This record gives sequence, structure tokens and C-alpha cells, in this order.
Amino acid sequence: MEKLYDVVVIGAGSGGLTAAVGFSKVGKKVLLVEREHMGGECTNSGCIPSKALLHKAKEYYAAVKVAGEGAKSEAFRTEAFNYVRGVITNILNEETPETFEKLGIDVVLGEAIFNTKCSIKIGTDIYHYKNAIIATGSSPRLIHVPGLAESEILTNQNLFSLTEIPKQTLVIGSGPIGLEMGQALSMLGSQVTIATIDNDFGRLEDESIRPILKNALEETGVRIETQAFITKVENGKAIFDRKDGDTVTETFSVPFDNVLVAIGRIPNIPKGLDAAGITFDAQGVKVDSQHRTSNKYVYVIGDVAQRYKFTHTADDTARQVVTRVVSKGWLRVKNTKAIPKVTYTTPEVAQVGMSWNDAKIKYPENQLIRIEVPFSENDRAKTDGETAGLLVVIARRLNGAVLGAHIIGPRAGELITPFTLAIDNKISMWQLRRTIYAYPTYSLVIKKAGDYFFAEQLSSLKTDILNLFKRHLSKIIAGLIWVLILSLISNYKAANSMDTTQTALMIFDFVSMTAWGPLVYILFYTIRPITFFPAAALTILSGIFFGFVY
Repeated sequence: MEKLYDVVVIGAGSGGLTAAVGFSKVGKKVLLVEREHMGGECTNSGCIPSKALLHKAKEYYAAVKVAGEGAKSEAFRTEAFNYVRGVITNILNEETPETFEKLGIDVVLGEAIFNTKCSIKIGTDIYHYKNAIIATGSSPRLIHVPGLAESEILTNQNLFSLTEIPKQTLVIGSGPIGLEMGQALSMLGSQVTIATIDNDFGRLEDESIRPILKNALEETGVRIETQAFITKVENGKAIFDRKDGDTVTETFSVPFDNVLVAIGRIPNIPKGLDAAGITFDAQGVKVDSQHRTSNKYVYVIGDVAQRYKFTHTADDTARQVVTRVVSKGWLRVKNTKAIPKVTYTTPEVAQVGMSWNDAKIKYPENQLIRIEVPFSENDRAKTDGETAGLLVVIARRLNGAVLGAHIIGPRAGELITPFTLAIDNKISMWQLRRTIYAYPTYSLVIKKAGDYFFAEQLSSLKTDILNLFKRHLSKIIAGLIWVLILSLISNYKAANSMDTTQTALMIFDFVSMTAWGPLVYILFYTIRPITFFPAAALTILSGIFFGFVY
């Protein structure tokens, strides 16, 4: 069987579903292909189940802190994974093939293999397309450890199939998955150790946030081991070397029932890309700035190509690619958007934009302001007993442009959104300060940051203006030189009752026909760097002025 579609979407995860629905809404004939399960990684083994487990773990942990352990709390604890699977099922009921077929989308379950530049093969059937979207996602990156049995390994793909909480859990990796699931299992009663090869725990977070995050995890019972390199497993224990550079400083062991491997993701590369003329490597499918592959009919969205492997980036890219394809390339994909990141631990950690070190690389430090607002200064945090939080804002001096924001504390995932909006839409700290925030809310930490910015800016205003003047001194001198030159020409023109054409011809004659002309030209070329006059323009003018001299 052979069929022709306007668009074939390969992968029914977040990005693929968004793309398929988007194309269908504008009248395209769409085929959606899924190899494993509808909803993709996010619904089945990613965002949805992990947040459901975190929710259950936080409820249990809070209840035990207040009322202690008992028969009811134990029953609640042991039902954690059943609750997670129930949440998955409820959401999948909204993402069935029938749901999308009602929207006019054809759905085929099977593995898509590229057959030619404009066709794929599923089993014995061939489907031709005008455009294709690859949205095949990613899978957990694994490591080989001598002595570690496959049955002992957990990833996000099989963690939620457990029927009981492991008594002892070793987590290898301190990224979002490792931190979230490590803390969730610890809250549910597992003895959790998080081992990372990093020298500094939470190295991707702001330097002021790292110790708060570490303390929060340790308070919920998580043991943290840094500079830890696993070497082997024996007698139910993982053996680690702690290294300082290449030097082993000590060897230690961690007992476990299961090992959760959370060391990153690898792209799911579709088969047959060579036949379609699509370039790829181990890091993913290669795309241009518009997410188009080396085959101009095929685009890629999500984890299989993007550096930022988030559900929200896949969704945003899908929407932009739909717009680009439907507009036949007139509307382009924008890749300069600020991308927020949230880790849903307790407390939550969120960030968007530049880190302090990144900002100092791009700008001199005297052009930057770093603002820190502890949640202990927020009345809502005080009423909730959630004062162990911090907001860090990095902004430009004088204009108050927001460069980055980093938050640890309750509702951090929600609080990061105004800063994402500020970066994308050039909303300054001056404007954020003038906004009215409801009282008492956590969002008042943003207004407090604006107050800090205002106070700091007023106290250093003279210094900042002087620094601004120094930075732009060369431009100021250039402006004065041009004002002087134009003033002299204007006065000469008025004194001799000449019009613009006559004045231009006079200048042309002076430069090209007199002995002084070349000297003036050489002088002007010499001072060109301080006048900011383009060298290319001067070269063209030299041909115009002196090309007529025989």
C-alpha cells in the first residue's frame, strides 16, 4: 500500500503531538507515526510520572512530619507507584489514536524507516510526504559497571513500574532526574545516596543556590557524594573511587537494592536517514537555524536534535516549525528565546538566562548588578514557614535590562516566568519594580529585587554615568568632529550663497583637482578610526575623487 500526505510526523511525544495537531488545524493531511506508546517519554516515563511521584512523596513526608508513622501512612506510602500509574493512565486516555483521528489525523503504530527523500516505510507500507517532522525524542544514557546486574538498574523508563519502594537506592548523576527522583524516594522512606563525578554539587546552579539545595536534600535524608567514580559492584555494594583530578583520594562503598542511572540522554535516531539524505551523528540529527535537515523537506524537533531537552522547548519548536512550513518559509523560526529550566525538588530550583559567570564574560563587571533576595524577607514565605529560599537576579546597570534569574524556593517554577518574559521582551528592572503585585504572594520577591536594584542604582549613579561616558568617549569625540565638519561646510555654503549641488561640486573639485585634496584625504583617512567612517566607503570615494585625474 502507498499513500501521499502533506505532512508525516514521526513520534507522538510532546513535540510530535503539537506538530500533528497544528498541521491538522490548518487543513493539512497528516500522518502521525509512533513506534512505542502514544504520549511519548513525557507522559509515560518522564514529566508526568515523575511529578506524580514527587507529589505523593511530598504529601507522605509532610504528613509523617506532623503525625508520625502509622498504618494509614504506611498504606499511603506503599500505594505511591499505583498512584503514579493511575495518573499516567488518565492522561493517556486523552492521547489515544482515536482522539487524534477525530481531529483528522491518521495514526499508525509502528517503526518509521526512511525509504527515499520523500517517503517512509512502515512494515510493507510506503507513505510519501511533502514534508516530514522527526520528533523521536531521546533515551536514558547508560553506563557499564562490572558486577551490576541488569535487574538492579533503574532508569526513568522502568522506575515507575516498581511495585514497592526500594529500601536502599543509589542514584548515579545529579541532574534534574537524579535530584527529583532521589529526593522523592528518600521522602518515601528509601535510604538514598546521590553520587556525582562533579567537584561541586549542583554546579549548573548559581553559586549562592548550591548550598541551599544541598542542605535541603540532606534534610530529607539524601546522602550526597561528590567526585565519586563508580568502579564495580560486589556483594550488594557499589565501590567508588573519590578523585581529585586524576588522583584517587579514597575508596568507599554504598549499599543498594537498586541503582537509578540518571547521567543524561541520547537521541533516538530514526532508521534510513542515509536513504533520505539526512545528516546525523551520535549527538543527534543535524539541523540548520530553522530546524531543517540536509533534506529540505524534513524538519526535526525535540530531544533528537535540540541541545535543551525539555518538553517545553520541543513544544515551542513544534509550533514555530508548523508556522514556518505553512507560511512556505516566509515566517522564520526564532532561536533567541529565553529558555527556563525547573528542577521540581523541595524547594524547587529554577533558572533562565545568563549565569553570573556568563554575564561577566560578556560584559565588564562594572556594568552589571547582582541582586540577592532571601525568601526570609517575603511575608508569604514567613506565613508558610518556607523561608529557606533565594532569588538571584543579574541585570545591566543604568538601563536595568534583565540578563538572568535564578531561584530556589516554593513556586520557583512559576516565579521564573516573569523573568523569562522580561528577557524576551526587554522589560527592565525599573518596570518590574513599578508593577503592582498581590499581597501576600511569593511574587513580591520580584518587587523586592526591583527595590534592591533601585537603591543600588541610585547609590552608584554618578559612578555609572561616568563609566558610561568613558565607554562612549570615542563616539562622543566622533560626533563632535562630524558636527564641526558639517558646521564648517554649512557656514561656507551660506557665506557664498551656494546650494547643495554647488557645494558638493566644490568639495569634489577641491579634493580631486588641487594639491591640497590628497593631503586632506590622507588626514581624514588617518583619523578615520575616531570618526567611525567606514574604510570601504573611503576606498570607494578615493576612486570617485582621484579616478578622474589623468
